[in-house]
Amino acid sequence: MKTTAHVVPHSHWDREWYLPFEQHRARLVALLDSVLELLQRDDYTSYHLDGQMIALEDYLEIRPQKRELAKRLVREGRLKIGPWYILQDTYLTGSEANVRNLLVGMRMAGEYGSACRIGYLPDAFGNAGQMPQLFAQAGMKAAVFGRGVHLTGRDGVSAPEKLCPRLSEFLWESPDGSRIPSVYFANWYNNGMEIPTEPEAAKRWWDQHLADAERYAATSHLLLMNGCDHQPVQRDLTEALETARKLYPDCAFLQSSLEDYADAVLSSLEAPLEVIRGELEGQRTDGHGTLRNTASARWRIKALNRKNEVLLEKRAEPMAAMAGMAGAPCDGDLFNHAWKLLMQNHPHDSICGCSIDEVHREMESRYHRSIQLGEWLKAQAQDALAKRIAAKLPPSGQSGATLVVWNPGAWERTGVVEVVAGVDRVYGTQDALAELRKHPKRAYRLLRSDGAEIPCRVEDLCEQFGFELPDDRFRQPYFERRVRVTFEARSVPAFGYDTYLLEEGSASGERTSLVTGERRMENALLRAEILEDGTVDLLDKRTGRTYTGLGVFEDVGDVGDEYVFTKGLGDAITTRGVPAEIRLVEDDPFRAAFCVEHAMKIPACADEALQKAVCAMEPRETRQIGRSVELVETRIRATYALSADSRQIDVRVETENVVKDHRLRMLFPTDIAGDKHYADAVFDVINRPDVPGENWINPSRCDRMQLFAAVADERSGLAVSNRGQYEYEILDDRRTLAVTLLRAVGELGDWGVFPTPEAQCPGPFEAELALIPLQGEDGVAEGYRLAHEFQTQLEANTVRTANGKLPARHSFLQWEGDGLICTCLKNAADGKGFVMRLFNVKNEPTMLSMPIAHAVRRSDILETCGPMIAPDAEGVVRLPVRPKEIITVRLEV
Repeated sequence: MKTTAHVVPHSHWDREWYLPFEQHRARLVALLDSVLELLQRDDYTSYHLDGQMIALEDYLEIRPQKRELAKRLVREGRLKIGPWYILQDTYLTGSEANVRNLLVGMRMAGEYGSACRIGYLPDAFGNAGQMPQLFAQAGMKAAVFGRGVHLTGRDGVSAPEKLCPRLSEFLWESPDGSRIPSVYFANWYNNGMEIPTEPEAAKRWWDQHLADAERYAATSHLLLMNGCDHQPVQRDLTEALETARKLYPDCAFLQSSLEDYADAVLSSLEAPLEVIRGELEGQRTDGHGTLRNTASARWRIKALNRKNEVLLEKRAEPMAAMAGMAGAPCDGDLFNHAWKLLMQNHPHDSICGCSIDEVHREMESRYHRSIQLGEWLKAQAQDALAKRIAAKLPPSGQSGATLVVWNPGAWERTGVVEVVAGVDRVYGTQDALAELRKHPKRAYRLLRSDGAEIPCRVEDLCEQFGFELPDDRFRQPYFERRVRVTFEARSVPAFGYDTYLLEEGSASGERTSLVTGERRMENALLRAEILEDGTVDLLDKRTGRTYTGLGVFEDVGDVGDEYVFTKGLGDAITTRGVPAEIRLVEDDPFRAAFCVEHAMKIPACADEALQKAVCAMEPRETRQIGRSVELVETRIRATYALSADSRQIDVRVETENVVKDHRLRMLFPTDIAGDKHYADAVFDVINRPDVPGENWINPSRCDRMQLFAAVADERSGLAVSNRGQYEYEILDDRRTLAVTLLRAVGELGDWGVFPTPEAQCPGPFEAELALIPLQGEDGVAEGYRLAHEFQTQLEANTVRTANGKLPARHSFLQWEGDGLICTCLKNAADGKGFVMRLFNVKNEPTMLSMPIAHAVRRSDILETCGPMIAPDAEGVVRLPVRPKEIITVRLEV
């Protein structure tokens, strides 16, 4: 069969990396000026715009006059755009963020004509296992990607179960069974760059590149990607292909597209494609290509990313949906803008923390802008709902406040709430303050919506300034006396709220305590004992298992870079066995907490050999570099908190990072036998091996989680959840679950010498974790749900009117489904109804059940309106869900 070489012009466009965004964009403008010029010639047929719409968006902000030309070229099939908004890292961005990336990208591409139906992931540092399911639901015809597998070639031995297929074309299967034809860049995405036009040079070039492609190709169709990172367009490509045709008359040379290449391969297969399954994370490779240690580079952007994602998907969007179900409008354009600001930080060289310092400073600004808008949208929804609640207000003339506790989560919640409430307000400025100071301070008690008195702590915050911005008149300044109210809100309904009345009066009832010893706290489910060295012995009363020595801090030298951890010479420094300062910091009926403070003496930095190695570009894997003799005292505070009805211990870590070239981790020994553990990724919980495959040579065995990692056996287990710490490792010693808190390095790495002093992460550091005992492997799904809940807290604000029609306690949406995790409730992107998405975390089928308060339609991740799902005789919509299936439904009020 005649060989066909498909040459696909492209440029992989890192929006920001070794140059800041605007400087990269200036080069992008020059590139696309050339591309659009060439695409108007008859002999230059197509160009692949890197699978991401943001490149076109960035270009048209500078060249808005080229918009209609771009639209015409897209409609003609010459300019290939989409399907993504940005090319993300699939492990450090959340499940919903990956869906919104496709949703936004596909909708933007549709405005120009159509999206390229190729699931394009050229340079993601590993590929999440549920991508085939997402691509299938989005209507992709194939996936094209690099990293995560190890091809053996035509002469090799096939081992798809070890992620070692022979050939570059195969079927990639998700855990739910969805499959998509896939192409792996066996010779990378630059295997067709800078093709010579001069015959002698072209002959040498083509002999090598055709042979390299044929070694892995499943058919006679060969893929050559004509470009690389920020590669200028090859203006003489037509001439180069004419030269090739003369040199190789038995081979067809096409200026092609990825879609045409995929069609050609699928139509010419003579044997079934091999099947590889699950995540392509590199466990069976040498361990370098998927760059796992980027999960711990630049902890601040990781923490901001989690905060931003959680705010939009778990707080602002469901609050806006709840308000919409009550009749309030939603500004979808503002939500779209907030999501786009967030996703502009999700390209792999951005979210992975492996760029120059200026890039990451700009990222922090974008995060803050998206968070500002998310908080505004959430507050608007809460205010719209609060005005619709028929709540009981304090008696006229009395001090107090009516509080509404919001639960925008998918499950009924019990949790400790802290809210600042105004109990006495006078409108005006200086005169108002003087009048307010005449009012006496009062004692308060707290009543739930059913009239029951609730234990609480009320702290006076004195008089403070505030203002209102009414919709129909000028701003209204005021002063009010504020108090901080802390209490446990019990059984707040899912996607709902409960109300409380803070009124004048003395609290009644006996005071209870969760503190049962000098350094011990417990509730009905857990008991935590703080030992002299600050570690924690945790008893799970349900299983009877005690986990000992939890919470050791470990510090080692790191002489690697933003991409890869490389351990410095010398032993680890730990807090194990070193006496700590321990004090009780909270003792309420609803919560207790102990603060543990350590003083660690840590080397100030690596020794002087590191700077020489950096300047000489010495390979990080071979560096043998020690730490300085100068020691710096670092004080680390860990606060362990237990609530009355909690199934977990909450941990808050605070320190000031004053040293360089090091990695700080927290160690949680489990003493559970086994060789596999659990961790979550996009729409999945994965049972991973503790030890990678035999090809692994990376100096680190660290791996990536999103919300939690866990070690479990048939009877018990321990999960650690996080709020922005994405890296963990399972250590052989006691099968310890080690969570990286921060990693401080001073260079970017990769292809040049790029100092990054801000990657040393100097200054204040904080992290939040949760220790969640499990009832064995069967309890992993419950632990994952608790990890989801840990991302948010119940929150409250005040209600100032009482003329609404909503009840004092209410849920807007009820549902049930064993093993189902809800990832979103939002207003539909088209403004028509609401969208709910869930996935089955278990390896067995389950059922989604919803009482028929809404009309329910089947949908997909692009929010397509599918068929109506009829309720059964009991008025309940029931929808079967396959193992690991992602389901989306549209709700119509």
